[in-house]
Amino acid sequence: MVDKCESLKILFPSSVAKHMTQLKELVVQDCGVEQIIVEEDGVRMNVGDLFFPRLTDLRLFELPKLRNFYRNSHTSTWPFLKQLRVRHYSKMRSFSFACEFHSSHGTTIEENQPILFSIEKVIPQLETLRLAREDVVMLQHYIFANLQGLGLQCYHDEDVAFPSNFLLQRFPNLELLTLSCSSFKEIFPEDASGYGRALGNLKRLWLEKLCNLRRVWKDGSLMVEILKQIEAMWVEECPSLSIVLPSPTSFQRLMDLGVKDCAGLVHMGTCSAVTSLVHLHWLSLRNCGAMEDVVTDDGNGVEDISFPELEELILDGLPRLESFSPMNRAFRFPSLVRIVITKCPKMNIFCKGALRTPNLNKVLLFEEDDEGRWEGDLNTTIQTLST
Repeated sequence: MVDKCESLKILFPSSVAKHMTQLKELVVQDCGVEQIIVEEDGVRMNVGDLFFPRLTDLRLFELPKLRNFYRNSHTSTWPFLKQLRVRHYSKMRSFSFACEFHSSHGTTIEENQPILFSIEKVIPQLETLRLAREDVVMLQHYIFANLQGLGLQCYHDEDVAFPSNFLLQRFPNLELLTLSCSSFKEIFPEDASGYGRALGNLKRLWLEKLCNLRRVWKDGSLMVEILKQIEAMWVEECPSLSIVLPSPTSFQRLMDLGVKDCAGLVHMGTCSAVTSLVHLHWLSLRNCGAMEDVVTDDGNGVEDISFPELEELILDGLPRLESFSPMNRAFRFPSLVRIVITKCPKMNIFCKGALRTPNLNKVLLFEEDDEGRWEGDLNTTIQTLST
């Protein structure tokens, strides 16, 4: 890994790179690198020669000065490459084609623009890939049959439309979808009717740095159907989001839910929405400065709220949090064995109603805490900690 080397312009001379035949992982990020490999005088390279022939994982992040990988890089191939993740390198295109396609706007791709990869030579074996908006425009003709993890990023226009059709038609075996660094206001907003079982293998959804996202789904949308099969969801740096779970939907499989650094988040979910979290094992809420409570009332008259399979709960860096829920409702956590509460200075009670945590015997005050505190029950323990 090469990280935060602003003065570094060249990573490898060709005399060194040609002997790195066992390199499997290459990560370069936050650097001033202009070329990964530079050709040296007197070092002869043949057209068929490969740099890093056993490379399986390539990550190039935040390299604004990168002009090319190597002068003939787009004619090379990495037969073992499984993971390709690139982001923010403004002087290059990601991919070229044997025959360049016209973009959806009718313009042709500049032939002399530096190119990172030949798409035909890296797609077939890839399992993980990140694409920017300009890449998606170029890849409308490809089916990514083996791809298991996809990241979409850099849709920065304020009124940008979510590329639902591209995702639904190109990735039959996708298991992880990451949406990041974009201005999407909605995700899969289309009406659910007519789509069948969309992205049927998708199990994990990561939402990161989506500055305009105001809701994870809307009722009746395709997103509701997709959430039925999600097993893990992570939400990070989505400042316009005020609540993660606003209305009831069917989380038939959700086991892990993490939320972090969402400055505008006030509640995690309503009482009727969280009743669908019957398989939730792990819940983590971190660094959400506006959060007042985890579960809030929506007036639907839910009297008994249970998290039947929740084993671990983390509440960390929530300065305005006063309780898990302000409602006078019964809460049951029959499987809860680990709870971490740290940097929640206003929290003085867990909940006002009846509380049942039969397998819990301590509250941990930080992640590595082995001893914790316990005063007979969860409410009393939190009250003691707040004094």
